[in-house]
Amino acid sequence: MVHGYGISLCFSHGITGTVKLSMFHLLISSLLVVISSSIVALIYDQASPYIALVFIPLFFANYKIKSQNLTIFQDAFSFLLFVYSIALAYSIGVFQEPIVGKSDEWTFFELSSKSYYRDMSIPQLLLGIINAPLAVKIWGVFYAVAESYGIKPNPWIGIYVNIFFVALSIRYIVNTVELLFPENSNKKKLATLLCLFNGMFWLFATLHMRDSFLLFIICYFVYRIILYIEGKSSVFPLVAVTAVFVIVMPFLRYKLLFVPVLFLGLIYVSKIKHLKGFHVLSMGVVLGSVFVVAHVTGILKLTLSIFDFANQSYSQLAANESSGGLATAAIISQPFFIRWPLGFVYQHVSPLPFWVSMYFGATPYHWFKGLYGIVALFLTPYAFISIKYCIQSYFSRSCNIKQSMRFVILSYFLTFSAVAITSLETRHVGQFYLLFLSAALFSINKSRTRLDQLIMYSYWLFLTSIYLLWAANKLLS
Repeated sequence: MVHGYGISLCFSHGITGTVKLSMFHLLISSLLVVISSSIVALIYDQASPYIALVFIPLFFANYKIKSQNLTIFQDAFSFLLFVYSIALAYSIGVFQEPIVGKSDEWTFFELSSKSYYRDMSIPQLLLGIINAPLAVKIWGVFYAVAESYGIKPNPWIGIYVNIFFVALSIRYIVNTVELLFPENSNKKKLATLLCLFNGMFWLFATLHMRDSFLLFIICYFVYRIILYIEGKSSVFPLVAVTAVFVIVMPFLRYKLLFVPVLFLGLIYVSKIKHLKGFHVLSMGVVLGSVFVVAHVTGILKLTLSIFDFANQSYSQLAANESSGGLATAAIISQPFFIRWPLGFVYQHVSPLPFWVSMYFGATPYHWFKGLYGIVALFLTPYAFISIKYCIQSYFSRSCNIKQSMRFVILSYFLTFSAVAITSLETRHVGQFYLLFLSAALFSINKSRTRLDQLIMYSYWLFLTSIYLLWAANKLLS
């Protein structure tokens, strides 16, 4: 029997991975909800935040039902709510306001909490004000309900919604890992840990941003794909989910519309057992046809113009960042074939060093990004080794990787590459954390070849050198 995942996370998993929910576990989760909602209620001077207590009867019901999925959600929701209460108390204590500065977070709160904007249609919001109107409308429903009961609209309402969606996302991440590694319950437990104690998920859950919705949609999409590849679901649910993704994504983040095209294409590519000339030729024909059609229809020109505009915007934003921004701006300004590999590596180790923005007086946003950096540093060498195995599997018959695992590794590499050549923003790769985590888990506890050891040692040597250079620069400046 294995016990413990930290503060509230006294999980009890049998060797087979089935959940055995203890009374102590139940009481700790419930206590975290009570303490957290009390802190939020005290700060906002209203009893309404105690609405979170409605989940406690569900937790007690689960003690009898013993649902694995509900237990994962229970742990994630209670712990994320606790993290939010601490972050809120910190923001009030340091900055005297729940949302620091007039940021995007504040804009989202203003749009979703005021009836003038809530009454606007999605096209009006999309064209006139903001590029994530669906997030505004979803939050707006809860703010409208709160107002109808005489509850003052405060940011905690929207953040409770975010916490709910991030907790659901963690449930699907753990479910996906279980599908990928059905005979290794330890990897499922490690995945749970690396989701709960993950600064990026704390950021998505506790800040009034749209990332919680994006994370949920992407995690559920990947989960349905893995179910399909593993033969545990027919193609029809996947088609339905793909259609929903294509319909809603323009109203959350239109730049992610490439995701379903990429993922569906990779289902085919991952199915190829060993790469042959026919496969290379067919993929070349398909990509060439897409390029010709995009050029003739003007889509290619439009895409490049959007890319150039975004490139300039991200460079300006990066240059204004207080930590890590100069390095980001320097990479973004490089030609494509330099920017791609540099950006791909940099976003795994950013911020440099991870503690650069972790000081009393830094915003929760920067604290959370730094804490995520610790998790990323640990996972990165294993993910790199997995890329090696994936490439090797296409050329060597002695290296066999199942299709679902190939899909995950290829998707991780290409989505992270897409971010590397566009925004180079850690928050954007965080939306694909399921792919990164799963790719890394593949190589963890795997017997290593000499090349694996070379990759591992080279990574830590490179990282140590970068940190020493940073320290030397600080000492000399």
